Amino acid sequence: MLDILAIIFPVFALAGVGFAAAHWRILDAADNRGIARFVFNLAVPALLFHTLASAELPGEFNWTFMLIYYGVSYLVFGLGIWLNRRWFAADAAESAIFGLGASYSNLVLVGLPILSAAFGDIVLFPLFALISVQSLLMFPLVALFAAPGEPDNGSLRNLGQQALGILKNPIIASLLLGLAVRATGWRLSGPLDRTLEILGQAALPSALIVLGASLREHRLAGKLRQAWTLVGLKMLLQPALVALLAFGVFHIQPLWATVAVMAAAMPTGVNTYVLAEQYQSGRQIASAAILISTILAIGSQALLLAWLG
Repeated sequence: MLDILAIIFPVFALAGVGFAAAHWRILDAADNRGIARFVFNLAVPALLFHTLASAELPGEFNWTFMLIYYGVSYLVFGLGIWLNRRWFAADAAESAIFGLGASYSNLVLVGLPILSAAFGDIVLFPLFALISVQSLLMFPLVALFAAPGEPDNGSLRNLGQQALGILKNPIIASLLLGLAVRATGWRLSGPLDRTLEILGQAALPSALIVLGASLREHRLAGKLRQAWTLVGLKMLLQPALVALLAFGVFHIQPLWATVAVMAAAMPTGVNTYVLAEQYQSGRQIASAAILISTILAIGSQALLLAWLG
């Protein structure tokens, strides 16, 4: 138990530092946006590229792992839309945001620090595989379901713009470039290798500071029944289904199964709120769900580490 605490505590303690810094105005909103740009445009891409280009990776890619994870994500997304419309009489746009929040994990700000601290570099390849396509596979669903029955309006343009924006994302670009470099057989060495290593080392602590500071902006106000329902789907149903399929049905390798289950149990991704702002719908639900699920992740990830570790 002490080993698990040693893994979990520093992760959420750094997020707490970010929260406190934002609360006491040591970091204001502009500061946090600047750190976030550094994290997502420089530090995390450097970490991903350096790891893929130089680290030892599993010998074969497990496609069943991807099918399980995203098959369940799509199922939970659809169930979230149905429940939000059936139980809460919500409109299409809010239900699409609800479905995304129930199925979209915070794999970078929370997943990357926890999994790398718990298991080391060996889990990074399957985790990077999930990160590389999560936005590409999940965001277009919001564009499709937020305005059903209106194929001639701006929804299709939104879909294309989202896909193009995802491909231009520095995190996705660094993953693709790292795989390309690895495929050539060339290995990083010397000053370039050390520079990328140092820059990548700044990624995880900076990301956690950004996470904590961003949580300061979220509120538990309004539509809490919907938010708790969303969190139940995200934190309980999604990892339970992934665990059932990964361990009980398909019996995939323990490394890949562990990453799949823990990734599914990560809290709702912050980008859910970004899309809620874009569609001007579901902001209260997304904000509350991100805050609740991130706090609950302290205990849920510790329990999963005790079970899977």
